[in-house]
Amino acid sequence: MVEMVALFFDLVFVLAITQLSHTLLAELSPANVLRVGLMLVTMWWLYFAAGAEHAHHRFVHAQDPGRQARIAYTYLHVLIVA
Repeated sequence: MVEMVALFFDLVFVLAITQLSHTLLAELSPANVLRVGLMLVTMWWLYFAAGAEHAHHRFVHAQDPGRQARIAYTYLHVLIVA
């Protein structure tokens, strides 16, 4: 089940990436590319740091070993695909 906070968090990141892409399209200069690139790297880091914290919380509080294995497999698969 997806929590409303997680959906809101995803929506905020989609909106921020959209705004950054519009900023980059408005002025395609080397300084602006660097600025937007640094912001995207920072947002990527924040998004995946929050995701890792959420995954750690779910994994630690899962009582069933089968559930722990499924969670671990899911997050390892995400890393492999990325």
